[in-house]
Amino acid sequence: MSAIRHMTTTETRDTSFIARRVFNAPQQLVFDAYTQPEHIRNWWGMEGSTMSACDVDLRVGGSYRFATAGDGYEVAFCGEYREITPPSRIIHTEFYDVPEYRDTITVVTIDLIDQGDGTTLMTMTIDYPSAEVMQMVLQTGMADGMDVSFDRMEAHLQTMQGSRTD
Repeated sequence: MSAIRHMTTTETRDTSFIARRVFNAPQQLVFDAYTQPEHIRNWWGMEGSTMSACDVDLRVGGSYRFATAGDGYEVAFCGEYREITPPSRIIHTEFYDVPEYRDTITVVTIDLIDQGDGTTLMTMTIDYPSAEVMQMVLQTGMADGMDVSFDRMEAHLQTMQGSRTD
């Protein structure tokens, strides 16, 4: 049985994985949810885990480290911000923070497009160093995990909208 996907489309091209999803929230809120630790903690990571680290230095050349912990394990991802254009674009590198994968660096481009109706289209493009690496990552269930995280992000965005005072 396959999981229900809320990402509107996913596709692969050579060494790139592309996912699109519409969030029922304004562009600035989606940008904030994706970049601010107090929001990231509410949606990022594997189901059933807790965030053990959420460090963000949101500037070009700044780094981030997100880690989740569960039943005797920790999974961490790190990277560096290459481009930040609030509230529409973020480009960062990413690697799995274990010795054997630290040199396998991907480039993640997040484009946030205001749909003019209070919703935001997110297009995430992940560029892998090779087709083999991309296939290996896809076989881990990464796309299903992203979908679950983005469902949690959607729920958190609704909470953020409910607490806005502007």
